[in-house]
Amino acid sequence: MDQKISNKRFFFYRKLDFAMNVVTFFYLIALFYSLIYWFTFFVWLVRAALLLALVMGIIETIQGNRFARQYRERDTYYHQLNQHDSPLKVNPPQRTSPSSSSVKRKQGAV
Repeated sequence: MDQKISNKRFFFYRKLDFAMNVVTFFYLIALFYSLIYWFTFFVWLVRAALLLALVMGIIETIQGNRFARQYRERDTYYHQLNQHDSPLKVNPPQRTSPSSSSVKRKQGAV
């Protein structure tokens, strides 16, 4: 169920991004026109663009971090499942005594 909701949110933000691309196209036309004919309006449009870029950047950063966290949690969950599927991966053998090669190296160094 969470995956369906996540997909709906993802595609909603993709649609929003596409709509913003269309708006940006017309905005650039208005910006070019105002630069030539009405400079005060041009300054207002540039300020609005900077504010909008800041807001959209914050929203995209929040969403990106949210999706990254969801996928990280999912990957951790599947990684834990895969570890428990194989009995060899659950409890790797623990070495309690040093190996014979390390003992020989220590004796040779003395």
